[in-house]
Amino acid sequence: MDVARPGSDMSINFRWRAIPIDTVKAIMEAGFIENIEYRPSAATQLTHNLEQLSEDQRNAVRILIAKPESIENKEFQALSAQERANLLITAYKYVRYQATGNARDEKAATTSHQLLIKRSQLGKQNQSSLKPQIQRPTPPEKGHHTRMLSVSVGQIENKNMTKISFRPAYHSLADNSGGIARGGQINFFQPTFIISESNSYLSRFDVIDITSLAPRDEFFKPIAWRVNFSAHRPDQSSSLTWALTGGPGVAYQLGENWLSYGLGIAHVEYNGQFEQNTGLAAGYQIGALYYGNKWTTHLDYQKRSFAYSSEQREKISVILNRQLTSNSSLRISAQRVIVSDKTEDEASIGFQFHF
Repeated sequence: MDVARPGSDMSINFRWRAIPIDTVKAIMEAGFIENIEYRPSAATQLTHNLEQLSEDQRNAVRILIAKPESIENKEFQALSAQERANLLITAYKYVRYQATGNARDEKAATTSHQLLIKRSQLGKQNQSSLKPQIQRPTPPEKGHHTRMLSVSVGQIENKNMTKISFRPAYHSLADNSGGIARGGQINFFQPTFIISESNSYLSRFDVIDITSLAPRDEFFKPIAWRVNFSAHRPDQSSSLTWALTGGPGVAYQLGENWLSYGLGIAHVEYNGQFEQNTGLAAGYQIGALYYGNKWTTHLDYQKRSFAYSSEQREKISVILNRQLTSNSSLRISAQRVIVSDKTEDEASIGFQFHF
């Protein structure tokens, strides 16, 4: 921007970090944007169209995708010409969307052609119902700022503690969700410190922590996944260990506000207590997220079993996030960590600020 508009000095605000949405906000604040037009993606438009259909109509679309000639069956012929036109054009758009970005597929091309022929045979119909007005979501530039500072007080094993955490970017699953896709998390370089009655220490340091919980349905089947690279303590009496954790899974939308998920987890850990200082584990992670008007609730359960060792780890956690402003929230959290036969409980309440 400094090259295009000499003298704007936009780069002065990005000396050591530049998050894409921060650059957009800076350009807006400088007055360089005159108008914003929302243009929903093809996937958003298709999803919105499918959401307007009944369960029977969605089943009919799937039948037409597999066999376009089914439109001649008596079940379809009993529908009005308008309804048949809507189903055919929705099926066509889905087939074309699936083919986007792929090499030409003869089957998809043939199906698309057959659907268009069947649609044209119905003559001119009102297609306004196929282009419903999509409500514009909260734009990303209206979401919370990218940096975060969290301060909370609570107890670990009946001992008072203060927990302080900072991250330069960007968003956790339970954070204020306005302007950000639900089910997404991306955090970098986040240290968490604990100050207790007896000592102060680094509890964990997340170098990278990314989660994608895109929900599946009968038409869209994305793979949910998670990856985390961090230094952490299996429990607060243990030393810091470096670990790489991740794996694929699935997520499903339950009603308008609930999102559930399940992930398979692989875990590699550098830990002096293991033979050759390396531990390998496998397990799973399940949970649910509730997105209310001002509240976000995150329930999570994780379990891992180590190979060549009897050690097992479990973690049960709940986070309640009450939005105060777009950049601040009250957060209540509780968790139980089980390492083999040892149990550790933690609970806290605090404030989280985005800046």
